[in-house]
Amino acid sequence: MSGKEDSVKIAVVGVGGCGCNAVKMMSEEMIKNEQSVFRDSNVKIVAANTDAQVLEQLCEVERIQLGPKLTKGQGAGGRPDCGRDAAIESQIDIASSFEGFDMVFLTAGMGGGTGTGAAPVIAGAAKKTGILTVGIVTKPFSFEGNQKMKSAETGIEELRKNVDALLVVPNDTLLEIAGDDDDTVDMFKKPNEILIYAVRSISELIINTGVVNVDFADVRNTMRDMGIAVIGFGTATGEHAPLNAVKDALNNPLLKNFTIEGTKKMLVYISGNTKLKEFNEAAAYLESLRDKNAEFKFGLFVDKNKTDVSVLIVAEAHETEVIFVPKEFKKVKEEDQSSIFEVGNNENISEDVIIEVQKPVAENEEKITPAAKNSSFEPQSLSLKDAKPFSFQDEAVFVPENNIDVTDKTIPACYRKASKSEIEREKIQVSINEYVKK
Repeated sequence: MSGKEDSVKIAVVGVGGCGCNAVKMMSEEMIKNEQSVFRDSNVKIVAANTDAQVLEQLCEVERIQLGPKLTKGQGAGGRPDCGRDAAIESQIDIASSFEGFDMVFLTAGMGGGTGTGAAPVIAGAAKKTGILTVGIVTKPFSFEGNQKMKSAETGIEELRKNVDALLVVPNDTLLEIAGDDDDTVDMFKKPNEILIYAVRSISELIINTGVVNVDFADVRNTMRDMGIAVIGFGTATGEHAPLNAVKDALNNPLLKNFTIEGTKKMLVYISGNTKLKEFNEAAAYLESLRDKNAEFKFGLFVDKNKTDVSVLIVAEAHETEVIFVPKEFKKVKEEDQSSIFEVGNNENISEDVIIEVQKPVAENEEKITPAAKNSSFEPQSLSLKDAKPFSFQDEAVFVPENNIDVTDKTIPACYRKASKSEIEREKIQVSINEYVKK
């Protein structure tokens, strides 16, 4: 890495089986591409795993065998506690690998043993020394079962505490974007491509001196303690290219479960052959999305030799919060109603009812990454604060009267409280009637 900040060093660490697959993809890209960012002396690739056999298959990367005394090179057996203890055993080797580095990208698959257990330990070792630490992880497919999903969610929460920024890619999104003819191996490479683009783009940002300049200090200050994040990349050509590239970056289907609307931290880097008014158009569009008091860094590098415009966006993200419903749908059967409002439970929902959670969008404001975008119906937003109890639009949703067990906590609280209040009213009325009779 040479240029304005040739001292900035970046490490990319793959942890566990999934992480090592990502590392393998990077090393192959480095070998095939003479211009690969991974050929730079200030960018290092590291593979960390409990499985010695997997590490032996990797070349052109630094390898750390985690917990050789604990696992004896046999892997973690799908146990996160074993992965964690293995990383703790090897913490000296881990710390030595990060010495002198400014930024660490860590990638792993959540839900298994080594990645889930070791990734938070490794990330914590980097972050505690002041290194800017970014995690990019995947969640298991739903068909892999509740136990693995719960393990993944626990691992993600632990990792979130030990990184500055964390991007989560649910594997289920691969099923949604895959075509009938798409190769399975190619689809599994999609999350790894985000990592490669992130390292490449941030390296370019650090090296190049732009018309509107952003340096590593800006990157560090903006991404420090960002939390759950979105890292988007987009390209466009022709008229309004910067704006279209921004929209392309924000419409990544792998990130559709998250939105940056109202974000309080945002880093944007635009490069290519762009005109000032078009640049301003893209900047104004992003301004409409973020919080008015957001910490915002905007970089522009003009390259007249390029025919397209590329965009990198790193922003604090959050999951969506508005219920989207079709304009027309059938009433819910009474026996199905209690489960509709339980978070994560959709087993009893009628096929005709589609409820999707999204963040509120200002009136007349264009929506960037709605999950409902590719649906066959035209969605409309229903603000939670404006929603009336037990009613959507003109379609009433009826609650069975006085037959709810108020001690059953599997029934939503709003139903139990309503039923309990009705029972209390009936008791009072009975008491009054008895008193009058006396």
